[in-house]
Amino acid sequence: MKPAGSRFRLLSLAAALLISSIAFASAESGDEAAPWYKKGLEKLGFTVFPKPVEVGDYELLALDGKKSKLSDERGKIVLLNFWATWCPPCRAEMPDLETLWRKTKDRSFTILGVSVGEKEATVKGFIAKEGYSYPLFLD
Repeated sequence: MKPAGSRFRLLSLAAALLISSIAFASAESGDEAAPWYKKGLEKLGFTVFPKPVEVGDYELLALDGKKSKLSDERGKIVLLNFWATWCPPCRAEMPDLETLWRKTKDRSFTILGVSVGEKEATVKGFIAKEGYSYPLFLD
């Protein structure tokens, strides 16, 4: 049996993936065309809707100063994760997000971590110390 914290992180990650799949995945119909994550999420008790909901485009500022648009990720499943360095659940899920990123970065999937309400120096210091490599942005 996994510790409760680990189970919470897994369910949080699965819920975030579910939400992102609804918002960003390209629509697929029928079980034969089911997205690769569908069975795994359904085993956890989540519902994967057959038709995703489109969201508007917006621009993100990467930690390296470059600007990216959400539309740059069109055609991918996007796990959009809002976090802060002071948030214990956020910090607890980041190692799992890093693992997921490393295992799926060559697929049509990406993670966009958006730091909320913090100074650039604070976020950069935290990331440098922890060594996360998935795409991170400032709000």
